[in-house]
Amino acid sequence: MVQCSMWRTDGEELKGEQIIARTVVEIERRSFIWDIKYLTSKQIFEKNSLSVTLPSKKGVLILSPLLKEGIEYVDEKFSVKITSADESIKYFTFHCDLLDSLGNKLDCGEKEFWFSKLKQGAIFKLPYTPETLIEDRGKYLPKNVLSLQCDCVISTGIAYERIESFITGIDGDICKHNYEKYECNISPDLKADLKSIAMFSTDMKERTKECVDITDLDSETVRRLLLYVYTDALEEDLQCQSACQLYAAADKYDVLSLKNRCSSILVSIIDHKNACDILSMADRHQDEELKKVVQKYILQNDDVFRSNEWRLLMKSNPILVSETMYLTLQ
Repeated sequence: MVQCSMWRTDGEELKGEQIIARTVVEIERRSFIWDIKYLTSKQIFEKNSLSVTLPSKKGVLILSPLLKEGIEYVDEKFSVKITSADESIKYFTFHCDLLDSLGNKLDCGEKEFWFSKLKQGAIFKLPYTPETLIEDRGKYLPKNVLSLQCDCVISTGIAYERIESFITGIDGDICKHNYEKYECNISPDLKADLKSIAMFSTDMKERTKECVDITDLDSETVRRLLLYVYTDALEEDLQCQSACQLYAAADKYDVLSLKNRCSSILVSIIDHKNACDILSMADRHQDEELKKVVQKYILQNDDVFRSNEWRLLMKSNPILVSETMYLTLQ
């Protein structure tokens, strides 16, 4: 539900009006396992592209491992390029799990793309380097095959939209009553996001003032937060520091869906240089799921232990370091 306030600039009185509209976005889902062979004789991954057709056959996605002279690249992570020239695909969410030798699903993150990005070629990065996969191929490459469980959610446009009612000449109390009635039908995710503006529904000072002072966030983080709240849009190429700051803002103001998206971004960009920062942030915000993913990455990548960031973390938070190292005994 979208609630709007409008006013006239010429000073004339504006009669109360209420408009109720509904838009249903058409969604399709595809889940599949993508097997990428590792050629031991050449010590490279096979460049086998995968064509994925939507259930409605309205669109086609092409998934390809990124290779350059036999070596995977893009920030040294094993990366996948996703392309589509089909304009019926408006918006696309891609989630990936790596299936290890025991059949366990190792979360590799989630990313969202607009059609314009798919047309150019969208990049999805696994939180593993090719070297990590190859060195421990008994775990990651059973039978010399990298198996990725892929889950796609695709928006192909609007399935239904119309103005359901239009009422004029009503006062603000009636509008408020009707809004509260429709609020019961709001999804849990949206209700969680709306908690961030709950301060304006009471007689707190933020409501009586014409502006709200937010002193603990920088201007760019505030801009990204408001952009997401009003448009559900999020920049695709956030750097680690920006993603951490936005995560913290989303957690403070209870914008849970944004917090989850920032968490997925951080998982997708984790490396030996930023792993300690992400781990510290997850610990501060008591995000056990993100913390567990980062700890697993650290224990699987010795480069982290040799980094200056790890030495600093040992001094600043020895309890967190001990907790992480204790996991090796389990």
